[in-house]
Amino acid sequence: MSKAQRKHVIDNILFVLCFLVSANYFIRPILLRVLFSDNFSAFHESLYWATTIFAQIMISVAVALNLLIAIAVDQMMELRREAHTDKLSGLLNRDGFDHALQALRNAERDRNEPIALVIADLDHFKRINDTFGHGVGDAVIAAFGCVVRDTLHDRWIAARFGGEEFSILMCGVTPSEAYGISEKIRRKFEIHCRDNMSGRLRATVSMGLTLGTLSGDIKRLYTEADSTLYEAKRAGRNNVKIHVFDEKIGDFLSQKNENCLHSVVS
Repeated sequence: MSKAQRKHVIDNILFVLCFLVSANYFIRPILLRVLFSDNFSAFHESLYWATTIFAQIMISVAVALNLLIAIAVDQMMELRREAHTDKLSGLLNRDGFDHALQALRNAERDRNEPIALVIADLDHFKRINDTFGHGVGDAVIAAFGCVVRDTLHDRWIAARFGGEEFSILMCGVTPSEAYGISEKIRRKFEIHCRDNMSGRLRATVSMGLTLGTLSGDIKRLYTEADSTLYEAKRAGRNNVKIHVFDEKIGDFLSQKNENCLHSVVS
């Protein structure tokens, strides 16, 4: 997703050092004028001159070192992004999803935030590969990744778990919002494939959606979402099924005057 990356601490240090270098060129002439206005010959023999030269050397060395560190940090972050990214879909891979989820849970440790987990599976994907070839199958996966990236919010997490299976985690959403977003992804994907690929190709996706809390049992969320996905498959595919199992989320939604869905609905 085209989101601005959070600044690393080394970038802030580099900014401060560059500011000091720039300030030095403005402050030094002023101090020189004030301190040695009557005797410029004494300037080169003064403690101020020796201190200025030494400070300039140290700041320059510090800037050079920080530039090297910044380049190394950028390269390491890029390698980490590549290791956690599925190149075909442009989404996270499973390791990347787990890492992002843990980081989110650590960042929101004090908030029992409601979340929605979606397990999505491309319908009849093997048939698409067998009929149209793996190149078209790859294009279908890439198309779904593009639709998901264009739809999701900054703090939400999406990954390709392998093959034609995907996982999407949305934070701070109600059942109706999560269902609406899932339906939007489903419709956009079907329309995109219909309008941009072979006229004989009909690519669709089934989704199982469940809701809980960020501090709750994530493994149980996976199990419930996966089970709900199979409800969507049994209902004819190309649809979204939703299930809310966590009583805590029910309490939260009651405070928000939302209707909590406690059973699988269409």
